[in-house]
Formats: sequence, structure tokens, C-alpha cells
Amino acid sequence: ALMDAAAGRLLMQAASSGDAEAVRAHIAAGAPVDFADATGSTALHVAVSEGLTGVVSVLLRGGANIDARTSLEGGGGTPLHLAILSGQPDIAATLIQAGADVDAEEFGSGKTPLILAAEHGLLSVAAELLAAGCDEERCDTDGFNAAFWAKHKRLAGWERLGGVPSARAPSMEELLLDLGQRRMAMVAVGAKLKPAKKAKGKAKKKAR
Repeated sequence: ALMDAAAGRLLMQAASSGDAEAVRAHIAAGAPVDFADATGSTALHVAVSEGLTGVVSVLLRGGANIDARTSLEGGGGTPLHLAILSGQPDIAATLIQAGADVDAEEFGSGKTPLILAAEHGLLSVAAELLAAGCDEERCDTDGFNAAFWAKHKRLAGWERLGGVPSARAPSMEELLLDLGQRRMAMVAVGAKLKPAKKAKGKAKKKAR
């Protein structure tokens, strides 16, 4: 196990440096391709975030888990989420074409790759995701869908993408329900809700 961890760290270092040949050599020598650090990031996450296309290709051919998740502390996303968040449309397209889960939701936010593409203005990635059959109706945990974010960010050309739904935002009932659920969750974990402020006493009568 210690040897695997050491080999995994060396693989991640090679990936971070952009040395595709070293990455290939480490994998061939038996390094665990999906070794993850404390945040759950793998060599593939590292290569994606740094825009290292050649390293990404080597890792995918070497059997890297294309849908590996980071921990909640690490953002709770897959390499595809990270490619979009890092502004790497070409790598995002590579991952989509390689079979990445196009409907994966980020831990916590519930945002899918399509929602992130709309939010970050990556129209070409949105087109790739739709062509791959993603669920364009999905909403994040706040109740907003990709079309809402595209409209909110004034993303030109969104309406020309075939099959996209109209903007979806949570209703007042849903917002109130969500607020109630959050308050219940806070109580469940022992959080103290602030008590309502007491009404101030009557103002003193002015002296005659």
C-alpha cells in the first residue's frame, strides 16, 4: 500500500508537470492511475485543471476513471466539471467524446456540466453536451436550470441550440419549502437558530 501511494504521488507529479511520457512510463510500471490526494483529486483532475491535453489523453488511454469525484472539500466534481470550471472547452469536448457522464451533479450545488457551461459562457461545450444527450431539464439545488443561467449571464447564441428548454427558476412555494428544510436540517445538527428580537419597551414619556 505504501509503495502504491508513493507511485501514485509520482504519477500525479508527472501529470502536473505536463510530462506525458513520464506519465505513460509510470502507468506502464504499475502506478495506480486513480490514486487520489487528500481532496480526492486524481492525476486526471490535475491534468484537466491545468489544460494538459496530452497528459489527459495518456491517462484516459491508461484506464483513468473519467468520472472520478473529488471530495466535497475539493469541490465534489468530476474531471468534466473541472474542465468547464477551468475554462478548458477542448478538454471538456475530449472528455464528453470519451464517454464522461454528461449529467453528473456536483456535490452540494447539484450543478450539471450543462448548467456550468451556461453559467461560464461555454456555448461550444453546451452544444457538445446536448449532442451527447444530456438532460437539459435538470436543475441545481437552488432550482435553476441551464437556460436560466444562460439568460442570467446573457449568453449569446443559447437560443439557437436545439432542444433547450425555457428558463426555470424556483417558485415562491419551492423557495419557502427549501428554507423550511434548511431550518429543519440546522435544528437536526444542533444549530441554534437566533431567537426573534423582543419588542422594545415603551418609550419614556416626555417630561412636561
